[in-house]
Amino acid sequence: MVDCKVYEGLTQEDEARLFAEQNGISRAVESIAKFKALYAAGDVDVVEMVRLVERSGFYMDFSKSKTINRITAVAKTYKVFKAVSSSDFIEILSLIKESWEGIPESLNTEIIGGMYLFYKTYKGEYKRKTLVTQLSKVSPAIIIREGKAFSNGGDARFARQILNIYNKNLRTNRLDDKI
Repeated sequence: MVDCKVYEGLTQEDEARLFAEQNGISRAVESIAKFKALYAAGDVDVVEMVRLVERSGFYMDFSKSKTINRITAVAKTYKVFKAVSSSDFIEILSLIKESWEGIPESLNTEIIGGMYLFYKTYKGEYKRKTLVTQLSKVSPAIIIREGKAFSNGGDARFARQILNIYNKNLRTNRLDDKI
């Protein structure tokens, strides 16, 4: 015998919220499915995050398929969204967009987390044009590969790679390593 709860008369939004919040002995809900359900339920934060993502020139349709301008790193993007102001969130995503033109490799957890930490650490110190120009010369895959060579540090591993790329061949206005 399996215990089961049946709810009647729920709206689609109510069903989506129950799905996102489910707990018990079932398999854990994947984060992308959870955020998709919260979006369908009209969760204010998730809806606002998606709106700001779209304002930045990207989209988030909660699909795992990687394609140009589609953010699939939903949980990391949400974490960044909750940690910064709306204008800072848009700026972080805009830096990624302008640097790599929305290629899928630039829209994953490592790059989004690394850019967030770089931005948070050096806001007001770096030159935007220099950052975009320097990053556009390097594939995000290289940043990820070189960052993963370090076993600890989380987002700092990738933020440090962004810092190194920013400083490369600069004689003036170099940034000190504060990561």
